[in-house]
This record gives sequence, C-alpha cells and structure tokens, in this order.
Amino acid sequence: MEADLLDAASLSFPSDIDAAYYLVHSMSASGGFSSLEERSANNFVRAIQATNAKQVIYLSGIINDKELSTHLSSRKKVEEILSAGKVPVTTLRAGIIVGSEAHHSRSSAIL
Repeated sequence: MEADLLDAASLSFPSDIDAAYYLVHSMSASGGFSSLEERSANNFVRAIQATNAKQVIYLSGIINDKELSTHLSSRKKVEEILSAGKVPVTTLRAGIIVGSEAHHSRSSAIL
C-alpha cells in the first residue's frame, strides 16, 4: 500500500495490522520540516488508531534533555505525538548512519 502521511485523506490502513514501523524523518535545511513532521505524525496516529494494531515502532535519534538540535527536538516531538495515541509505542533511538549512497524519498510508513 502507498500513502502520503501529509495527506490524511490518503491514509486508509488495513484493520488487521499487528505492528507498524514509523520511519519518517524530514531533513530540510530551509526550515519548516518540524511542522511537516508533526502533521505526518498526527495523521498517522489518527489512521493507526482505526486499526487493530498492537504496537508502533518508531525510529528516532539519540536524544538528551540538555541541548537538542532543531532536528532532534522535532524527533522528540514526534515521539510525544505518537505516544499520545492509544497504540503503544516503542522508540528506538539510533545514531547517525553513514553509507556510501544517500537516498531521499517521500514520507512513508511500513505496515
């Protein structure tokens, strides 16, 4: 299935989901990505709550409470939005992964 998390009307998840992996991050240097991430997370929460999902797995970044970059502050906000829903959330906090190629894609969720 394909959906755009920024378009709530495109989100119609099958009801028989056991778990969903939320792997959505924006990395725009021009700003505005935080509001896009929040909107995507809110749309996802509304859609996943209409299913029988028992777990959401969220891939976040390493977060401390002292000094967070704008990107990591946004990751923390997304975690709070996902956790406010009725489906339990497990957050995996990963460091930066460096590879030989960089791929950019639209917002997506793996169900």
